[in-house]
Amino acid sequence: MTLIVRCIDVESTGLAPPEAAVCEIGHTDVWHAKPEDGEPHWHVGHPISCFVDPGRPIPPEVSAVHHIVDADVAGAKSFDEAIAPVLAGTKVVLCAHNAKFERQFITAPATWICSYKVALHLAPKAPAHNLQTLRYWLKLDVDPDEAQPAHRAGPDSYVNAALMARMLAKLSIEDMVTISARPALLPKLHFGEHADKWLRDVPTDFLEWILKPGKRKPFNDDVIFTAKHHLELRAQQ
Repeated sequence: MTLIVRCIDVESTGLAPPEAAVCEIGHTDVWHAKPEDGEPHWHVGHPISCFVDPGRPIPPEVSAVHHIVDADVAGAKSFDEAIAPVLAGTKVVLCAHNAKFERQFITAPATWICSYKVALHLAPKAPAHNLQTLRYWLKLDVDPDEAQPAHRAGPDSYVNAALMARMLAKLSIEDMVTISARPALLPKLHFGEHADKWLRDVPTDFLEWILKPGKRKPFNDDVIFTAKHHLELRAQQ
């Protein structure tokens, strides 16, 4: 049976459960095709999506992002009904761009890839690492009709699948899973006096300051992991 990388995107009523719930879910499969004529390649399928009844109103400021309103989800499937085909299959690896968000809602046991973290690893010099910037910076081969509108579950899962097909040509699934299991290794910091500098140009004492205990606002795991990584590199050199 062919291994499938299933790229998932969810739209929700807010940032995190239990206050927020899913109102749309989409997925697009990527698999390694071996045609009789031509070179083997990673094939991108067609996006599939459906509305989900979130069981609560969608705030207008959230609708302003994905343009899903209460009338769209009235009478829609329950989350359990909608997620069942997404989780189906025995050789499926789930993938999302910034998978931390999707994994708040999809808690079933699964192997995950975070394409955001993998993109940071493979393309640290990209101008930004959000999905749409990577789409245009990498000139991904996508069908414009299936890739729009942005910020909707089906199209976003499709663009993510195209990104994954590009990255799977450079890195194994096993390596991607390993990268995804740890915090993100950031190419730049985006705060303080050294904001937007490459990490190699950030002074050692600033990285050490990041790791000092007792700050009122602790840095997130990605910043701490990045600071430790670069301090270890400098110690080795």
